[in-house]
Amino acid sequence: GSLFGCSGDAINCPMPPSGKSNTPVIESVQLLDEDMRTQLEQLQVWGDDPWLIILSVVFRDSDGDLGNGSVLLYSDNDLVFSTDGGSLFRQRGIPLHAQSGTLIVAVRVASQPNDNSGTLYLPLSIVLQDEAGHVSQCYPMDLNIKYTKHTE
Repeated sequence: GSLFGCSGDAINCPMPPSGKSNTPVIESVQLLDEDMRTQLEQLQVWGDDPWLIILSVVFRDSDGDLGNGSVLLYSDNDLVFSTDGGSLFRQRGIPLHAQSGTLIVAVRVASQPNDNSGTLYLPLSIVLQDEAGHVSQCYPMDLNIKYTKHTE
């Protein structure tokens, strides 16, 4: 299928959702809180990487074919992350034909702040595309990542 980018502002998403009754829907997206992230790190799902963003994506898909689709993340209209739905479903123990659930998406930030403000602005948009090519709405998130330089 075709891949399209999204801007950080839902109004400017160049790709409208498919709008069919069986189109996947993103119910909510959240950054994982520190407790949940710590639990995942203790389970060695991911290491303690300060540049790792871990998102919880709650979805519904009436015809249950998202497990054979894709999860796509865009930043400034550039595709920055793409993975098949199946791997994310298996990771969470969700049946591939589930009609709803919560996916965990981990993305390592490759950009570093280019000034001394201590903040990295990262506009992200998340899109779900199911096996039939139906596209969810763009779900925009504008992240401001604060960092501290540690000196020895």
